[in-house]
Amino acid sequence: EQIMIHADHRGMVKFESKEDNDYEKVSDHLIIMVESAGGVISLRWEEEMRADVARINLDQSFSVVFRLSEASETSHFVARQAELTAIHQRLNEGSGRRSVTLHGLGGIGKTQLAIAYTKMHRDEYSAIFWLNIKDEVSVKQSYLQLAKQILQDCPSASQLGVFLDDKKQDEVVAAVPGKADAGAVDIGQFLPEAHHGSVIVTRRSSKVSVGRRLKVGKLEDVRDGLEILSDASHREDETLTHLDPDAAELARELDGLPLALATAGAYLDQVTTSFADYFRLYRASWRRLQQTSPEVSTYEDRQLYSTWQLSLDHIKQQSELSTKLLQLWAYFDNQDLWFELLREGRTDGPLWLCQLTEDELSFNEAVRILCDYGLIEVDRSSEGHVVESQGYGMHGCVHAWTVHVVNQEWDSEMAGVALECIGRHALKQDAQQWRRTQRRLLRHLTRC
Repeated sequence: EQIMIHADHRGMVKFESKEDNDYEKVSDHLIIMVESAGGVISLRWEEEMRADVARINLDQSFSVVFRLSEASETSHFVARQAELTAIHQRLNEGSGRRSVTLHGLGGIGKTQLAIAYTKMHRDEYSAIFWLNIKDEVSVKQSYLQLAKQILQDCPSASQLGVFLDDKKQDEVVAAVPGKADAGAVDIGQFLPEAHHGSVIVTRRSSKVSVGRRLKVGKLEDVRDGLEILSDASHREDETLTHLDPDAAELARELDGLPLALATAGAYLDQVTTSFADYFRLYRASWRRLQQTSPEVSTYEDRQLYSTWQLSLDHIKQQSELSTKLLQLWAYFDNQDLWFELLREGRTDGPLWLCQLTEDELSFNEAVRILCDYGLIEVDRSSEGHVVESQGYGMHGCVHAWTVHVVNQEWDSEMAGVALECIGRHALKQDAQQWRRTQRRLLRHLTRC
């Protein structure tokens, strides 16, 4: 309770005598406070003890039933043992909260890898929650579902004031900020601040990560690709038992990209088309084939045709030169495209190509953005055996997408630029460099 005395700031604790009215008012109030202090302190201690007991009981009994209702799980997860081991190691290093970010090309299997890890190690955690932090709506839905799970499986959580009732849930969820641009969402703001627990984040971009990063690449063993193709098409006898050579050829063409393999399998499951005929259609009518293929429910974007559109939209916002480079790549081979080769087009080429190849820094900035979204990567095939700078490569399925979706129609100017780059560079090579450079140029010449 507040009391009022007639004094300024300097004189408020100075009194003329014990008979002073203000002195008597303050001293009487202090006596009351001292007399009631014992009871007040006792109540506060009791409150702290109740909170401690609640925390102890919660620690001992807090356990949420394992559910992945918001995640689409594949029925047949294959391979990835090295990645599963790496995740486990990184989530068990040191103390405090451990985090790992799985990043890589869309459709490469990041989500399925995260699901497989949580299933494998579910008994090591008292609770596992799946959050979709794609945009504001998905964040709210995820946290509302999380709150319901906690209250359903662990009612004692309410003793700590955690999601006390439905109204409280709505307040907490509504307080979660969101952003219109999904690519700009700051994942960190949605994660707990507690200094314990483990966090796995999946995202395409490698630019922003939570904790340690782990790049998820394609499946290297063609047999793993055959397993996905077999499971999705329900043609186990043809693909695995008898090792159909056409199925193996298709698996090699799709080159370990899980979404491409699952899409092909889903199509083959609904028609009588053979593996050989699908391969022919894939080469001849890629765009129509992808548009008419069934959706793959276990992948976020569900169609190979559209899975990289979001990445392309973000790239267009960031760099016109990166977008142009992606378009131009359709007229080269998908592997080993390098700086010096593209510089040859500066003489009679468009302005954007001159800007792209003005110097190595300009070129590096453009390819860095494409690398960031996993659309291209450093080409390791020619590492240590090149005269000029090392090249970059893209997955064959991504290259098909640049041909049929990014470009859509044949661009004679782009094709002319590619042909001029190859022709001029071939003529400039001296005898000592020719043999090594010739090997690099041949694959691009074949493409033209």
